[in-house]
Amino acid sequence: MLNALFLQLALEALFLLPAAALIFDFSRERKKDADRTVAPFDDLQRRPAGESSRLELEKLDEDIEAYLAWLLIVSLALAIGVALQPRFDAKVIAGFFLVAVVVAAIAQRKLRPLRTKRRAYQLGFQGERYVAEELNLLLADGFQVFHDVPFDNFNIDHVLLGPRGVFAIETKTRRKPLRDGKKQWKVKFDG
Repeated sequence: MLNALFLQLALEALFLLPAAALIFDFSRERKKDADRTVAPFDDLQRRPAGESSRLELEKLDEDIEAYLAWLLIVSLALAIGVALQPRFDAKVIAGFFLVAVVVAAIAQRKLRPLRTKRRAYQLGFQGERYVAEELNLLLADGFQVFHDVPFDNFNIDHVLLGPRGVFAIETKTRRKPLRDGKKQWKVKFDG
């Protein structure tokens, strides 16, 4: 009875194997393509707001996808290995499970800081886009607005050039806590 259940699970996992192989191949090909080709232009002349954050988000997503693909492939391989055992052997199954736990723990240890970093970049990206929408209103007042101006090791989020001078604006976005599921902050402007 138990062997039939394992066999059924292995067969179901076997159907997931092509998808796992496709995900792995897709990630590998994207990396190879990025290593051997380059766009015909150096950089955008006028970058959109949050472009540096968006590019970093792309890199983080690629790293996260790679770990998830490996985790899926190893898990499927272990499930198939257990199901293909000729007879039920608790020691073999326990060993496979231990390997699965170790692989998952390693992946979790690698993914947690990536997830935290990605969450911070996502918030920064959204904050820069929000501020950019407001700053773009100054175009009507004769200002030129430049977003995400890159330098060697840093960028300036927004630069305003206009009749009243040149302004560099750095955007910082912070999460706000909810209390009972509701916002606890308000901004009032009295003119």
